[in-house]
Amino acid sequence: ILRRLKQDYPSKVVIASIMGQAEEEWIELAKMAEEAGCDAVELNFSCPQMRESGMGSDVGQDPELVTFFTAYVKRSVKIPVIPKMTPNIAHISQPAMGAYFAGADAISAINTIKSVTLGEGSEVNGCQTGSGYSGKAVKPIALRHILAMVKNPIMKNIQYSGIGGIENWRDALEFIQLGCRNVQVCTAVMQYGYRNIDDLTLGMKRYLAKRGLKSLDALVGESLPLFMKPDNLNRDTIIYPKFNKELCNR
Repeated sequence: ILRRLKQDYPSKVVIASIMGQAEEEWIELAKMAEEAGCDAVELNFSCPQMRESGMGSDVGQDPELVTFFTAYVKRSVKIPVIPKMTPNIAHISQPAMGAYFAGADAISAINTIKSVTLGEGSEVNGCQTGSGYSGKAVKPIALRHILAMVKNPIMKNIQYSGIGGIENWRDALEFIQLGCRNVQVCTAVMQYGYRNIDDLTLGMKRYLAKRGLKSLDALVGESLPLFMKPDNLNRDTIIYPKFNKELCNR
């Protein structure tokens, strides 16, 4: 499928997302992706629902495994290697630094958040299980994790791919303004269809024109100087609620 996809769309970037359980599997899958003509390979260290232990988010929560598997793949292929981080962890910078020191070309984040869904439609053959939560609600959490990695002074000269709750061009812009040079969309396309991509591209073009910019490069990381530690904020600031009395029903 990946080989045919690249042949049909030679001008587009095709990235294979792979997941193994041992060194040999990671290397084999990465080589297969490269041989199929993929432009890069994303290492899924973050899937929250796996049939077997030692895969997915189990790896992403262990900085040592992230380091080892990233290094194995990096030595095995010539195409860029992009480890994908899990949000199901207290400090995302720890596994991210493991990927960084192993020579990762970029880091993508985040994958879905471990959760439990109850109610009609949530059963699988009459049974329940934990799963991954995605969509609009996870965007602030994704942005928080992106900020933590981008602000890490140790991790310099590495690119970020932002994921999580991106539905429109404004959502994508927020990830770019925090330092991402690439964004990924999945759930929104599943919900609204592929025309959602038109909103992303056209909306961003209009925004660039409005600001008189010719490239997205000028937007990358422009919001970072605004962020500071809570104790450095002006605690005298007061924000008052505003009431529209014409809409008030008493």
